[in-house]
Amino acid sequence: MARLLILILLAFPTVALANAGLPMLAIVWPMSVPAFIPVVAIESWVVRRALNVSWRVAITQMVKGNIFSTLIGIPLSWVASVAVEFLLAFLVMNATDSKSYPPHGVGEVGGIILSAPWLGPFREGGHWIIPLAMIVLLVPFFFASFWTEAWYVSRNLCPEAPERARLAVWNANVFSYIGLFIASVCWLAFGVVTHA
Repeated sequence: MARLLILILLAFPTVALANAGLPMLAIVWPMSVPAFIPVVAIESWVVRRALNVSWRVAITQMVKGNIFSTLIGIPLSWVASVAVEFLLAFLVMNATDSKSYPPHGVGEVGGIILSAPWLGPFREGGHWIIPLAMIVLLVPFFFASFWTEAWYVSRNLCPEAPERARLAVWNANVFSYIGLFIASVCWLAFGVVTHA
């Protein structure tokens, strides 16, 4: 299927537009590499305390759960977010007879929030647009991470008490995503201050 898509794009080069925007998954995945170790450390600490397991067991399970989450959960939640964005764009454009999305009345920040999964083309402002989109995407990514990691951990670490394992993973993700939120807000603030 991928080969067919590549052949179509090569046969019709005008289909590939330079102003197609920025799929935020291209930013998120590379950024997940340096975030992986602190996230696993935080989540392992919470899971170890909540489930009374050794450090080795907690770290092993959270490494595997986070790999699963990064490779499966995050991309699936991004695809779902893009689908919601495109559906919303279709509905808004049809309802308002507009030729563009996001609607003009929501302002620049509102437009970034509405189009966070796949940002429209922009010439300037990347220093605040990309971190703001990242902050917005933390919400679907949080739920995807929780669901995939909870499924994995409850199945492998605590099959006799899956509710307890899910609660531990929920709390672990709350802590790690608070850290990711703070890092993203600092990134946004740094971009705004340095470009003021």
